[in-house]
Amino acid sequence: MERVLCPGEMLIDYFVSSTGDHNRNGYLYQKKAGGASANVAIAIQKLGAEGIFLGAVGNDEEGNFLVDTLMKYQASTKGLKQLHTNTTLAYVTLFPDGERDFEFVKGAASDYTFKMISDDLLEGVSIIHFGSAMAFMGGELEGTYDQLLEYAIHNDIMVSFDPNYREVLFGDNKNVFIEKSVRYIKHSDIVKVSDEEAAIITGFSDVETAAKAIIEMGAKNVLVTLGKNGTLFVTKEHLEYIPVIPVEMVDATGAGDAFIGAVLAQFAKTKDMSIDAMKKYIAFGNKVGSITVQKKGALDSIPFINEL
Repeated sequence: MERVLCPGEMLIDYFVSSTGDHNRNGYLYQKKAGGASANVAIAIQKLGAEGIFLGAVGNDEEGNFLVDTLMKYQASTKGLKQLHTNTTLAYVTLFPDGERDFEFVKGAASDYTFKMISDDLLEGVSIIHFGSAMAFMGGELEGTYDQLLEYAIHNDIMVSFDPNYREVLFGDNKNVFIEKSVRYIKHSDIVKVSDEEAAIITGFSDVETAAKAIIEMGAKNVLVTLGKNGTLFVTKEHLEYIPVIPVEMVDATGAGDAFIGAVLAQFAKTKDMSIDAMKKYIAFGNKVGSITVQKKGALDSIPFINEL
């Protein structure tokens, strides 16, 4: 079985205890392991394929907790570095409908360099998933992303991209986010976006028009997640809505990561990217996402393959 590399951030999510309370009013927090890239890697691992997280945490108790988390889910720690700085943190506000808001405290995640990746981790790689919320913020991590993209292009490795837009990170600099996203879309075999991200990147509010525009940018397969309305799947020749099982949402954190992790785990096992195969992967991803949103926190909520 060939591996999937997931470079980016692993961090601590601190959830404000009372639903709807912003961080300003929070006084009691629940600690969970998180970070989009780590979520995807562990989702892949829990769903029967080999997901390898590449990233940095601090040499502190929060970092030790995250190392323990990878080991708990039998995920490799070979791509993880503990640096002499603080672990990246996120403060998460949950709203009654299950949606959330973030505030970030930057730390070690931004300092991960390409030289920290050992040669053996680059052997036998079938997919590199670019899905970090922080990778377009400058610093060492962004340089690592650029080098990994070039490595994937020159070695004919499949590229998966999830822009993971966070308004708190970009604010008025959406054009920077769009410009950098388009570069990755150009080389992507799979692009996973929310309907909001599709509109930001393309300027089209109509989801089908936006998805087709992303195809025109160079993506081979576009998966637009639509919450309770399922996923829109678009290629140059195909457009179809894949439904989702309706559930009561508790927390949307990690749902998109669980979804794309499930899709990539299926592909890693079969190597089939036909229309029919992709439809099955997406239906499987929708199922995993529906399970994930029924609990608080990302990693504990993602099911193991035998639980499905």
